[in-house]
Amino acid sequence: MARTDLVNVPSIQFAIDKIWTAANFSISTVGLRERVSVKPLVVMGLANRDRVLFFLSGVPIFHEGVCLGGLGISGARDQ
Repeated sequence: MARTDLVNVPSIQFAIDKIWTAANFSISTVGLRERVSVKPLVVMGLANRDRVLFFLSGVPIFHEGVCLGGLGISGARDQ
């Protein structure tokens, strides 16, 4: 994990949760959001779970078809 001095502290946990979501569902956080967006009950159930985020910038990392983990980026500020 790496962060700059200007990133707020909650962004650290957001990045970790994006990693967890992408790695455990083997799909990007946005891909997961798009997949379940047509299923309101699933969205409600997942949205109330710890660690599951539908925000941008969570992607799984694959090697030879196996999900090894994820990458999560958080803390960007609009200029």
